[in-house]
This record gives sequence, C-alpha cells and structure tokens, in this order.
Amino acid sequence: MFTSLTPSTAPPTDPLAVSATHMPFMTLTTGERGLHLPPLKTTTDGWLTYRDPSPYDRYPGFDVLLMRTVGSPSGRPVGAQVSPYRQALCMVELACQGCRRPAARNEQGHPLFVLPRWRPDGRTAYPARGLTDMPPSCARCALSWCPVLKDRGRQLLWAGRAELVGVYGSLFVPGTTGVLEEQYVELAEDEDEGDAEEKRAPGDGAGGERAKPNLVSAVVAERFVRDLQGVTLADPDQVRKLAAQQDRAATLVLPASAPDGRP
Repeated sequence: MFTSLTPSTAPPTDPLAVSATHMPFMTLTTGERGLHLPPLKTTTDGWLTYRDPSPYDRYPGFDVLLMRTVGSPSGRPVGAQVSPYRQALCMVELACQGCRRPAARNEQGHPLFVLPRWRPDGRTAYPARGLTDMPPSCARCALSWCPVLKDRGRQLLWAGRAELVGVYGSLFVPGTTGVLEEQYVELAEDEDEGDAEEKRAPGDGAGGERAKPNLVSAVVAERFVRDLQGVTLADPDQVRKLAAQQDRAATLVLPASAPDGRP
C-alpha cells in the first residue's frame, strides 16, 4: 500500500544513500516512512511519469516507473517493507538483499536464494520454483535472521535459471480511471536483461530507445520479479563454508552512487 502526499512533503532523495550498517539493504528505513505515489502524467509516447521527475524514478536500463518513498533513507529498518529502487538494484544486479554484495554462487555459477519453507496455508513450499520478488543472497546473509521469513521458515536454494520477467505494482488501466493494486505485469520483450546490459553501457545512463508501450508502460512498480527454474536445495554446510570464505575476504568497498542513481 502507498500513501498519497503532496510532492512538497516528499522531495525525491537518493534511495542508495543508506548507512553502511543498514541491513537488510533493501528494506525501508524509518526516515523513508512508506511508499508514495505523487501526481502522474502520461508522456506523448504513452508512458507514465511523475509530474516532478527525478533521477531515481526508473532503474538504469529500464523504462518501468518505480514507486517513490517518503522522506530520506535514514534510521532503522522497517519490518518487511522494501524500497522499490533498492529492491530493483538487488534483482537486476543479482546483489544480496541483505548487504548489497554479490549473491553467493555455487560451482555451476547458480545464484543463492533464500525463500519461505512454508506457504501461507502451511503447506511446504518446496520445490520452490516459479515467480519470486525475493532477491538473492550472499552466503553470510543467507544464514542471518530475516524479518520477512520469521514466521514461514527458510530454505536455501540454488537457481539454475533466474530470468528477470516482470514487476508487481499498481496498474493504471489504459483508457480508464481505474487502478489495480498489486498486479503482476510482464516486462516488454525488448526490455529483458540482455537489452538492459546494452542500455547500461558506460555513458548511456538509462538511455537507449524506449520499449514499445504495453501494460508495463501503465504500471508503477514496487518490486521486480524473477522466474526461478532448475532449483535445487543448497547444502547448509556448503553455505557456511562460503560464508566463512566471505568473512575472510577483504571488505568490499562499495562505490558511492552516481548522480543518476546508478550504483
């Protein structure tokens, strides 16, 4: 759910300007205070945009509009709520949702995901395959307490394939005044990861030619989605060994975010 505040009460701020100690990285902070949908307009080529655009409205290489947050990223983490921009970074770059470091990978190069062990109805969730809005994890964070999974258990999984396929968000039904919240919308065919890599070429910003309008042009996204296939259970002992190797490695120095929101 999102709030509806005037733009003056929620000036756009850099969503990556979180403290180095903020964990999980993708969760909202008390300073952000929630999701925010400012006034919208439609561009001449049929895409939603904010009336007061900012550099953080779209993740670099993607045309889909992201939901904003209120305030600035500061203070303690807020439960299971996630920052749309930080979640997008973790999903697109296959970065750890807990600390932003690269996701752990097994010998085959498959990324590590930590997903619920039980479904909301109490049934086991394995084999966990199909759509997920949960980004991957590094080995160390995979073994840490998670507010999202605290009541549903956890399972450590290697994903043989993890294609970026869509988003969840609020869909503004074209040609009507209707809004459908929490809708899954597929990304445009030419807005896949391969195309995104081309668009994220040095100096190109979020540039490149826009994808042709479809439903994704009419959605304000809260979370990116990957389709996990070829999933296998990870051996916890193997993950612990990877975590120990991670602890012994030199501390990763993360670059400051660029003015265009690029990590």
